[in-house]
Amino acid sequence: MTRAVLVDDERLARKYLRQLLAEHPTVEIVGEADNVNDAAAVCARERPDLVFLDVRMPGDDGFELIGRVSPQPKVIFVTAFAEYAARAFDVQAVDYLLKPVAPERMRQALRRAGAVPGDAPSLAINDSVCLRDGTQVVVAPLREIVAIEAQADYTRVRFVRHAPMLVHRPMKEWETLLPEREFPRLDRSLFVNRAHILRLEVPSRDAGLLHLEGQKSPLELGRSAVSRLRAHLSDN
Repeated sequence: MTRAVLVDDERLARKYLRQLLAEHPTVEIVGEADNVNDAAAVCARERPDLVFLDVRMPGDDGFELIGRVSPQPKVIFVTAFAEYAARAFDVQAVDYLLKPVAPERMRQALRRAGAVPGDAPSLAINDSVCLRDGTQVVVAPLREIVAIEAQADYTRVRFVRHAPMLVHRPMKEWETLLPEREFPRLDRSLFVNRAHILRLEVPSRDAGLLHLEGQKSPLELGRSAVSRLRAHLSDN
């Protein structure tokens, strides 16, 4: 059983979290608070395993709670504001949920926290992912990602309408996050979003040119990548 505390200054937001968590019998809500001072007292008394934490609240913000609780519980931020994602990374939050939280998104967060059984799942195509490029953090919808390419220990993420980002996330991690049907892996260094494929040219038996939405130049594919792409499209 995972003991959880809800911290949000909005009563209706806490009520909605209770409704979502009621679907997960392995999670027990042991306390609630609408500000950081009360939350610190609840956590000291109940010693929760997991805290669902809003950011903007009267008085101290949610990040102030983290340094005031010992032992440190796992934290899932639940907020309406995407701009605090960088700080959430810095304090090792389990997940960062944007309101309103969908039931499946909550289920994924609970799996990452070890609060419900099952492996950490891949994201769904309607989900978003936090990307960090130096000091910049972007919460990007998966639907807006065109392709992901390996570059040494980094990956370059290409978007439909925005400039690409170079992020410190290896291909192995992307493989566990991306939904396989929508993001086939064509070779060791490339995922593509099939929804943004415009056309495939095969000028020779050993090479292909993949034209993707929003990209000025096509991506060059080897023979095996062309074969994988054709097989994936024919099977799906």
